[in-house]
Amino acid sequence: MSQRNSTLVQVLLAVASFALAPLPARAEIQPDLIIELARIEPSNPSVMRVKVANVGFLAATTTQITLLIEREGKSYTSTVTTPLLKAGDRQWMVIALGMRPVRTDRVLLQIDDPDWLEESDEGNNLYVYQKGNHQ
Repeated sequence: MSQRNSTLVQVLLAVASFALAPLPARAEIQPDLIIELARIEPSNPSVMRVKVANVGFLAATTTQITLLIEREGKSYTSTVTTPLLKAGDRQWMVIALGMRPVRTDRVLLQIDDPDWLEESDEGNNLYVYQKGNHQ
């Protein structure tokens, strides 16, 4: 076999092995919403800005973010609807807190609450706002 034919065979084998590679599992090609960052708005401490991202492979339809503030045995909640996010999109959202958080508060954010979307990772929807970041 000539050098040219040998190279051609190697290329064809490489292409064939790539074409036969297994496809990702169905669960891996779903949307995947996460909260990347949350911070209290300095100019209005009763408002939180939340950065939402779709780190999955498909667009995510609208869903909700639920905010929970726990203070001295009482709970306060607020919700906001997310927009449609294409795969890879990120967007800042604003959530009204209804109060100014203090350092002793526990602040949790849950995206896709209730669980409306089928996501590639259902375990990454909870975000705990760090108490040391309260202003």
